[in-house]
Amino acid sequence: MKSTHSELALECEGISKYYRIGEVTSIFTLTDYVASCFNKNSRQPRKNDFWALQNVSFELKHGQALGIIGRNGAGKSTLLKILSRITHPTHGRFGFNGTMASLLEVGTGFKQELSGKDNIFLSGSVMGLSRHQIKAVYDEIVEFSEIGTFIDTPVKRYSSGMYVRLAFAVAAHLDPDILIIDEVLAVGDLKFQKKCLQKMNMATKAGKTIIFVSHQIEAMTQLCNSVLYLEKGQVVEKGPTLEVIQTYQRNMMKDFSKEEQLLFELNPEKEACVRAISIRSAITAKPSHHYDICESIELTINFELLRHFSDLKVIVFIYQLGGPVIWSSFSTDWHNFNEKEPLLITPKEKGDHQIKVVIPAPVLNTGQYEVEVGLGLNLEQIFDLQRGLYFNVTDLKNSYSSLVTSTRAAGQIVTPMQWN
Repeated sequence: MKSTHSELALECEGISKYYRIGEVTSIFTLTDYVASCFNKNSRQPRKNDFWALQNVSFELKHGQALGIIGRNGAGKSTLLKILSRITHPTHGRFGFNGTMASLLEVGTGFKQELSGKDNIFLSGSVMGLSRHQIKAVYDEIVEFSEIGTFIDTPVKRYSSGMYVRLAFAVAAHLDPDILIIDEVLAVGDLKFQKKCLQKMNMATKAGKTIIFVSHQIEAMTQLCNSVLYLEKGQVVEKGPTLEVIQTYQRNMMKDFSKEEQLLFELNPEKEACVRAISIRSAITAKPSHHYDICESIELTINFELLRHFSDLKVIVFIYQLGGPVIWSSFSTDWHNFNEKEPLLITPKEKGDHQIKVVIPAPVLNTGQYEVEVGLGLNLEQIFDLQRGLYFNVTDLKNSYSSLVTSTRAAGQIVTPMQWN
């Protein structure tokens, strides 16, 4: 509905969403309605019922970009589906001024049998644009998406990267007043991700409003004026980007003992999906979030391929908590380092696979770190990125003090060097 405050692009008041697991909520007949009135058990809370959102309120002015963060299941996607009018809230209301475009899933709104070109015109028509208005930006959409000669090909034959490029190009160039984006930048090459961020920054400077959900903290700090932090469907904090992100990261660090393995859902829109990331000591083989500075760490990655690949690499990035990438490795590294070693061919057949990598010690200095795992063809085409597994490196035993003069050396890498 239209917001009552013209200076606001979007406002939410007490948005809540309740789900009853395994039950169809709509009543189709008078008999069903009468039966439900007499069936008291049907109205009692059940074990698996839950509130996906509870009393979420915020306002956004024109030209602002709001980031939404939270761990898996926090309610981020549910909130975006309500704002995009895909589902209705159980309680509360929201309003907005202007036109809205949503990119909640790769290729959302595309008709599989239609070509990329036809889907561009269809999407524009749904947004209320005339054919003349769509033609005016058609060439820009095609150029930005980098689809080229495939623009006349049915989108059902597109790769996930092609889907992302076209879907984002359409949403961004049809000039909506409000643009809602949910994790779509986790797929596609890094060059295109950078181009998308530049486009969104230009949009906010032109007075457009953006709501951005992503696990890529660096992208959020570049784009967003403020951040909304959700946990179990409730607002933990809303405020300046860096302040809220720091709160989120501190809270994630407190829950080390709860998540030594992260599980991820299969997304059929992607061609390769990370399904699980787990961490344990390479010495004791015990899962943990706390490691000594001289203790090697083993990461296990489970992933699923939805098609055969002629070449695929598993990539691991280690981030300093709240900071940049400070270590990375490809599944082909050891062969590249020593050609006498056999080349580790990442499993490429369709189906489920598992791969392991050991972070040697001493490499990482004392501190707090986050793991990100990617599946792709080098960094030119990324099919999936997943992060959120944290660990801590300490030197409580002063084991590293025997190698250097102080317990905490400068820098994040502490690999000892040989001096002559």
